[in-house]
Amino acid sequence: MTNVTPIEAFSDPTRRQLLERLRQSPCSVSELVDTVTVSQSAVSQHLRVLRAARLVQVRQQGQQRIYSLDPVGVGELRAAAVARSVSSDAGHGRCCESDPDLVRHGYA
Repeated sequence: MTNVTPIEAFSDPTRRQLLERLRQSPCSVSELVDTVTVSQSAVSQHLRVLRAARLVQVRQQGQQRIYSLDPVGVGELRAAAVARSVSSDAGHGRCCESDPDLVRHGYA
């Protein structure tokens, strides 16, 4: 899972929910588990994907791992959304609009 792009990582609804929660504030895995309807194991798998895409970062705080948004990866996600929007709108006479999911979740 080392070559996942930010757009690919963002495409999953559960990962979008986790990112939305992390937009509010950094939090632990157990706090993230309370946000979604999947198991802690599944949340950990999703966090691995988000880390590989550099959308989240983690730091150790005592016995807990605290996750937060990674500004570098979020910036790449925004850039990818704009590039995708520009290429899909090229030649169609429409103004550049970002991916609706990215806009709805505040990443574009």
